[in-house]
Formats: sequence, C-alpha cells, structure tokens
Amino acid sequence: MSLSELQSILKMDLSIFETYCINNGYKFHKVDDNENDNIFGLSYVKEAGANTKYLTLNSNFFDEGVFLSYQTGSSSEYLSIKNQLEIQKFKLINTETYNGAFVKSYSNDKFNLEIFTGKDKEKHDWYEINVWYRNH
Repeated sequence: MSLSELQSILKMDLSIFETYCINNGYKFHKVDDNENDNIFGLSYVKEAGANTKYLTLNSNFFDEGVFLSYQTGSSSEYLSIKNQLEIQKFKLINTETYNGAFVKSYSNDKFNLEIFTGKDKEKHDWYEINVWYRNH
C-alpha cells in the first residue's frame, strides 16, 4: 500500500470502498457504528499471519469527517509510506505515546496523518496509518 493509494481510498464512498476491498483480497471484518461518538464506517481484513492488514474507511469519525485507517505488520510498507511523506511535503508536527504505541503526527496543505508504531498481542510489530482531510 502506498500513501497515494491511501489518499485515493479516502476519496471513495463506502460502496466503492467495499468493491475496492473485495477486488483486492480483503474480507469483511466489521461495521464501525457508534452514534454517540458520530462514527460510521466499514472495516475489512486481509489475513496473513503476522502481516495481517486492516483497512477501515469511516464516512464519519468524530469531528474529523472522512477518516481512513490502514494497519499492517509490514515494516517495508511502513518505511515506504514514511519516505513518501517527505516527497509529499508532510511535516512532523507532534510525537507522543498512546497505549504503548509511539505516535507521529504529520500534516501538509491537504491532509493530516498519524502513524502508530507498536506491538500486537503476539508481540509482532504493527503499524497503523490514519489519514484525513486537513480542512473538511
């Protein structure tokens, strides 16, 4: 998965997203539906042991509007996306820890992006990339 692909997926509605996921080998995982927090979206999974991937598109996510989350165990995908941040002129705006993960927040003129780096329950490395529009 590339940063450009993630940005393209962010533009999809949920019906097109569903078709994209199925065409790319993902299986339905769950519906994100929490009316109290204004969250609604679809989550898909591509199972591959330690390198299982999750792709979630929320049409509503708190006050952020459309929100995309991609989770992978692939360090090469993670490093590739990190390199693409520089090319697209993302600037690191914050670092922090959250539930044992290291979180880096980036922004450019169009998008906000967070990268979580941590360990899953089996102690495998995992990376979560969240992307949303800067001004929705």
